[in-house]
Amino acid sequence: MFCLITSFSISLYLWSYFYYDNFINISVYLKHLPLLINILISWTISSYLIKLYKKDYFSYGRSIISSILTLLLSSTSIYFISIIAFSRVVLLLTFFISVLMTSSWRIMIHYLFIHNKLMFTNESKLFYRRSLLLGTTKESMRIGALLNKYNH
Repeated sequence: MFCLITSFSISLYLWSYFYYDNFINISVYLKHLPLLINILISWTISSYLIKLYKKDYFSYGRSIISSILTLLLSSTSIYFISIIAFSRVVLLLTFFISVLMTSSWRIMIHYLFIHNKLMFTNESKLFYRRSLLLGTTKESMRIGALLNKYNH
């Protein structure tokens, strides 16, 4: 939600600065508040549908899919709600910025975890997936040793 609110604020600032040649004030932000509420509700629905927060918390693929579904839900509802239909560019900018933000922090956490800069307990199943190795070749044994090394 923080990434969505931040990306919405950035996109509203960019749109008003480049299109209207002025900075936003509180009245412009309040005028666009129904759009933000719409985006937040759409994100909640889409993240519930794809189970973004129930498994694989740091899956950036799921967050991108959730962002795409949020864009589709929001743009569809904006079409039917005329009071916020003027903000389609803000919605599109919010979508692109939120994809970057939600994916980048997940990738950064994953990168820090892989390089042992960030530690989780062994009970934490945030990054682990079940795997099956077939065969007894040297390569299979090497991959098995790597999996054992990083799972403990």
